[in-house]
Amino acid sequence: MATQYRAFERFPSRQLNIGGMSLGGDSPVRIQSMTTTDTTNVKATARQCISCFRAGADMMRIGVPGKAAVKSLEKIKKEIREAGVHNPVVADIHFSHDLAMDAAGIADKIRINPGNFQGPGTRPEHLYSILKPLTEKCRDHGTVIRIGSNAGSLPEHIRKAHGKGAEALVEATIEYLNVFRALDFDGIVVSVKASSAAEMIRAGIAIAERMKHEGINYPLHTGVTEAGSGTAGRIKSALGIISLLDRGIGDTFRVSLTESPEKEVEFAKLILEGSSTNSTAQAICPEGDTIEIHSDETESGRLIADSVRQYVVLPGRFKKKKLLIKAPHAVSRNFCGEIASYLMQAAGISNEHTDIISCPACARAGADMEMVCREVKARLPDVPAARIAVMGCMVNGPGEMQLADYGIISTGKGSFRLFINGVKVAGSFSLDESIAALQQYIPTDKRNV
Repeated sequence: MATQYRAFERFPSRQLNIGGMSLGGDSPVRIQSMTTTDTTNVKATARQCISCFRAGADMMRIGVPGKAAVKSLEKIKKEIREAGVHNPVVADIHFSHDLAMDAAGIADKIRINPGNFQGPGTRPEHLYSILKPLTEKCRDHGTVIRIGSNAGSLPEHIRKAHGKGAEALVEATIEYLNVFRALDFDGIVVSVKASSAAEMIRAGIAIAERMKHEGINYPLHTGVTEAGSGTAGRIKSALGIISLLDRGIGDTFRVSLTESPEKEVEFAKLILEGSSTNSTAQAICPEGDTIEIHSDETESGRLIADSVRQYVVLPGRFKKKKLLIKAPHAVSRNFCGEIASYLMQAAGISNEHTDIISCPACARAGADMEMVCREVKARLPDVPAARIAVMGCMVNGPGEMQLADYGIISTGKGSFRLFINGVKVAGSFSLDESIAALQQYIPTDKRNV
């Protein structure tokens, strides 16, 4: 699928082969999504992968939290192939290089996280010996490795030296890249993700510039992690992804929503399609403090993608404090106002709403995260500038709690940990208890009523 994003020269990434699919170089930008099923449920996971592939996903990532999931991964891939689908399958690895070794002989690509891959207490100088056997196995099997740095789970020594923002994401990635280069392994994809669109954009630009400066050109995967759901989640994802694609940065991307992966793929396709041929959309900056966006789009997802796209390419947009979206065929005028409001917040211009950071769920999630997120949004007040993290497991959960005003992490079997201003509240809570507690903690005078 050809993309509309060539306003800038595309980052000159090398071309890789992932399970027979080309990535990088002159290849199209690829869409990735991730399963939300229990990986040990082979039938359900294979069925979800096939559904997403047929919906337009180029590759699917599958959580591999333990040995049983590795065994299931092989069966899942077999079922997918027997269904006549040959798209790449990606194994998502955290906390265990042993699992990475096992998955490297099965998956077409494995994702490892610098924040937790080497295990607690491992010193950076030990990375070479840890990664060497993995590169050897990946080389033997033609398996690609993605270095997936995430602001919610950065290595401790990186956080101490560089904080938790874009600079830290780049340094965590470069540390691993340098080891892979020393091992003469170049089957690498790079990603630097954050739950803030602005931070993710800064990190994406920074890693591309750093690689250009050092004369290396690994393909880049992009996306706003834990973007949430609904209109706000789509806007946040679109703003981050389109801002980088417009600069030529991004060979693959994921729309990370707390919804079904098919919904992620559906909106990702809208991001790639560009404005419809019927749209006469054009953003303008008249005199004064307001941006006007005009769109002929009728479908809600297309209107969101079109509005964000116009905003991204508009010079001087950060000098304007107001946004007006005029779309005569929109479902309602209120929806246009909702898009404008969430877009300005995602861009860092305003703070009218609660910023919901919610994971999209995977095999590690200890709860139905779509239901949990829906309950939190429905039952908690809208608090301007407040950041609420709703996380499904301990991979990025603790890190996101440190960046949030309020938050809950599922620990499985209906139990949650509760955080206020980054500090864990003693005890174990049900979802109802967690939400009731947050209702009490959120100051009345900060609420939108």
